[in-house]
Amino acid sequence: MRASAAGERRWRGLSQIWVLLVLALIVQQVQFWRAPQLDTDVMALLPGEAQDPLLALASEQIAASATRQLVSLVGADDWARARAAAERYVAVIDAADSDLRRVQLQPEALQQALNFYRGSRVAHQRAAGGACRR
Repeated sequence: MRASAAGERRWRGLSQIWVLLVLALIVQQVQFWRAPQLDTDVMALLPGEAQDPLLALASEQIAASATRQLVSLVGADDWARARAAAERYVAVIDAADSDLRRVQLQPEALQQALNFYRGSRVAHQRAAGGACRR
């Protein structure tokens, strides 16, 4: 009988701990979903710029120019079809009565930004002792 009573007390204690854990999880989830603080800043994914003031300035300028912009990607099996689809998409956007406006990027601007951050990535990998892949 004593083993049975001890086993019953043990299970009762474990069930009470389980109930407390479930209640704690419920409280945590209610607090999380009341004020979700998800970071939607894509620029936060770029490498840290604490040691490099030039990198910090470039990140600020890119972030400032990228705010409130919509990027649409159009693809197809070949370049001609992708280009035609992009032109149709632009025509629809231009004809729509909205606040959207098209911005034509210079091809060199993207390549310059990629080269800048590629160099930063290589420097970070070398500092960490990792191999660099290009």
